[in-house]
Amino acid sequence: MLVFGSGKIDISYLEGRVVARCDIIVKGQVIPANVIIDMGLRHTMAFNNTLARTLELDTGTEVVFDFYNGNKIAVDSFGFTDLASHQAFNRFYATELDNRIILAIIGLPAFTGDDGQVELDITDKYLSFGQQIEPADDWHRVVLRQPGPAYYIDLEPYPGYVLKSFITTGLYDTQIDSVCASIAGNDHGCFDSCYFGSFDIAPYVAIRPVDNFTIERAGYDAVVGNGFWQNFTVIFDPDKGYIYLKEKAGVVPDLSEREYFAAVVDQDHERVMAYLDNSPGARLADEAASFLLQHSLADKVYDRHIIERICNSFVVNNKPEQAAEKIIYNLEQLSDHENFVEIARVLYETMLNKIYNSRDLIIQRYRLEARLGALLLDSGYAREAYGHLLSAVFNQPLNSEINYQMGRYYLSQGNKVRAWSRFFRASAIFAPYQPALAELNKLYNSAEFRRSFSMTDAREMHSSFSPPVMYPRLVDQQWTAADTVLLEYFVYSDADELANLSVALEAISRFYPRSPFASVCYMSDTPDLLPLATEYGRQLAVDYNAQSRPAVYVNGKPYGFSRVELGSAELIMDNLYSLKEHSGISTGNSALTIRDDKITVSVVPPSCGYTRYEILLLESNVLTYDHGRLYFIDNVCRGKLHSGSSDASPIEISFSKEQEQNRFISYQQEQDSQQAVKPVWSCDVIDWQQCAVLTKFYDQAGVVCGYARASLTDGGGL
Repeated sequence: MLVFGSGKIDISYLEGRVVARCDIIVKGQVIPANVIIDMGLRHTMAFNNTLARTLELDTGTEVVFDFYNGNKIAVDSFGFTDLASHQAFNRFYATELDNRIILAIIGLPAFTGDDGQVELDITDKYLSFGQQIEPADDWHRVVLRQPGPAYYIDLEPYPGYVLKSFITTGLYDTQIDSVCASIAGNDHGCFDSCYFGSFDIAPYVAIRPVDNFTIERAGYDAVVGNGFWQNFTVIFDPDKGYIYLKEKAGVVPDLSEREYFAAVVDQDHERVMAYLDNSPGARLADEAASFLLQHSLADKVYDRHIIERICNSFVVNNKPEQAAEKIIYNLEQLSDHENFVEIARVLYETMLNKIYNSRDLIIQRYRLEARLGALLLDSGYAREAYGHLLSAVFNQPLNSEINYQMGRYYLSQGNKVRAWSRFFRASAIFAPYQPALAELNKLYNSAEFRRSFSMTDAREMHSSFSPPVMYPRLVDQQWTAADTVLLEYFVYSDADELANLSVALEAISRFYPRSPFASVCYMSDTPDLLPLATEYGRQLAVDYNAQSRPAVYVNGKPYGFSRVELGSAELIMDNLYSLKEHSGISTGNSALTIRDDKITVSVVPPSCGYTRYEILLLESNVLTYDHGRLYFIDNVCRGKLHSGSSDASPIEISFSKEQEQNRFISYQQEQDSQQAVKPVWSCDVIDWQQCAVLTKFYDQAGVVCGYARASLTDGGGL
């Protein structure tokens, strides 16, 4: 189904593209966005690949584009495309795009339906769509052909030599394959006449010869872009198979680019430099500067004066941020040059003098230093990168991207502890910087690194720049009702109240010299927390009926937290304080013996008349990620080690650390293979220095009646 009506929408014209602002409505979500409108596209729409996967879009899903003021279209048949090439465009024109990125390309059929037409006026910035009208006699008519993925026209650059040219409003240039241009008698593309139908386009647009055009655009020899369409009001009527053109009064076609195209074909650097000097504000000034920078250095010759002139052209023609982006981009293309470091220094000094000489741009300056340092690092110049990165991180210590780049430097030098520190800052101070989060997770899952780095130290590092932990209001040093209460709770990623519970438990562990109870945390199956979910935890949630909240259990029974209490860490603390008066359960004695890879658990059961027991492996100071934040959590259940029935005699079991580690990883890999959306964080490595073993005892009714706990170290939280 295609929902089609009529309307008129406002368009923008940015870097030769026709762009429209809208809200994309899909599956009940409203996504502010921009879209490129391409009248040459025969599909209704090509949707961003990444977003389509996130939204689990399939052809058949209705997608509504709301262009405001009642102008909407809806489609349920579309393709997918990679819009990564538009990332730079999104950055350069963030202000003009209202900080909305390009999320789709909309084609002509989305606006015309079965029998409609579209009127486009680029200079007056509108697009109207609706039912057909018959243009007056003063409109030129051109045949519009349809077979294939794009609408096309017959283009005749030389009498009798007809080319297949597709049309587009997603590109400025009008281009022709360079071989076809040569056959037509003009290598430079400066044709005296070039017809489609009876209409000569040569007086209206400069035509750019492009190498390998026919190979890259299989089946087509040329393209007619917005450099031509902007001179006209245009009606596209695919039902009748025509394009109608009406020349706009007062519009003077710009043909000055012909000289530049010819100079590029001839590889004449002096003529390109003359074009740059004579046309400082021209559309192709940046391209000409890039051409000169790349080609003037291709023979490994280095001329500081030329580089400064070229860099100055970027500064004159762009806003500060855009100029810096384009200079850095061009510098990236020169990373193999033998004078790369010197060229980078000249460009950097020019940017400081020409762009970042204002205190208002001080933040951007240090971001630039970090970008330059990262580029030098990527090119193998770690020593030269260090000074730029150090300056950036010293002056912007809370900037996530700068901390990430500094972490990359330390990682390149083999200093993983310092790299961890920087990646951690980039991921934990504000919203996590995703590249840093990925590197942090790699280190977190490196068994070699974890053997030499204590997560207790990492937690202290976190506390030094994270919001302070809550201070309990009721400080009672005699809170010693330990060994009689077992608190179990299930963490769901979308439950703020259980995050508050974690804060309260951490506060207790910091302010009381002896833990007032034992606790166990079971992670849920939500995508972010899935890496810590276990088969045992899943089954226990079913046994406890813990799928609903609040999911807190004391001695195996639901505990009475109210919704109001769970909304406040302070109220949770007050409630937990009352556990010292709670009716306790029996405790047994447990001891661990460690020899190389083997751990032996010895348990003297409590005298509670138990009928069965379960032995669990717990880990504290576990770093995990959920809902855009990193946090530590204690006594996370890593799985069940053993279970058995009662004969009232001491219990002794042994297990291999390596086997238990491998079993956990195998289970997680099995679960991951069943998930459409992969978690961004994983917790594969069990840190045995942070582990404890808990034995739970059950009575005949299946209720917890006792426990015994032993830690591999004296630390480890509650």
